[in-house]
Amino acid sequence: MDATRRPRTRRARIFAAGVCAAALAGCQTLPGPGPGEDLDAPIFGESKPTTYILAPTSEVVHVRDLAAVARVLRRFKTLDAAERALVRSSVSRRLQGLVAFEVKRIEELPKYRAARAEIRKLADPRLAATRTAELASEIRAEAMRTLAKRLGRMIATPVRGADNRSAVVFSRIDGDRVTVGNAAYEIDRPIASLTEGSRIEGESGTAATFVSDSPVTVAARTSSER
Repeated sequence: MDATRRPRTRRARIFAAGVCAAALAGCQTLPGPGPGEDLDAPIFGESKPTTYILAPTSEVVHVRDLAAVARVLRRFKTLDAAERALVRSSVSRRLQGLVAFEVKRIEELPKYRAARAEIRKLADPRLAATRTAELASEIRAEAMRTLAKRLGRMIATPVRGADNRSAVVFSRIDGDRVTVGNAAYEIDRPIASLTEGSRIEGESGTAATFVSDSPVTVAARTSSER
């Protein structure tokens, strides 16, 4: 054999052996996780837990329910007595509209349609009037219960200041009683992006239901609040 070809042949054999060794190493089975190992542990560095708050509009949870959650960023301003009265009026007006809508829906349920048909058969007008009033009261009570279940005890309503920030006021609902909080809070999403029923997480972590209406105009913040 030519002496000049021997070094080339030797190098070729060494290269081929290296390729075979790499291929065999790639075919080996990697060891499985040991006892107590986290299969979802981060590959690089450490990760912190992420908290998600679900706000499903039905029993089925959709991805859009995650996007519907807004959070309080900071205190926007302290409300005076007149501003709180305006917010209470706005909340009461909106709740009345929601109850009226719920009453119309419940009135069409088969059991209430049958009840009205039975009342129409009554010969005594006074008895028919009494039964009609009782039925209306029963329907309204069911509408209130349904609405309370859907909204929860805390709601958030929009307010608008001179600087046009996205802010809400939290109110507590107890039957027909509305207790308005003494401050407005800036949130991390534009008011226009929220739909009625969206959830807003307050500073304490308690979630309130957003009830849309025309924003209540409040005065500008004082220098101590800036």
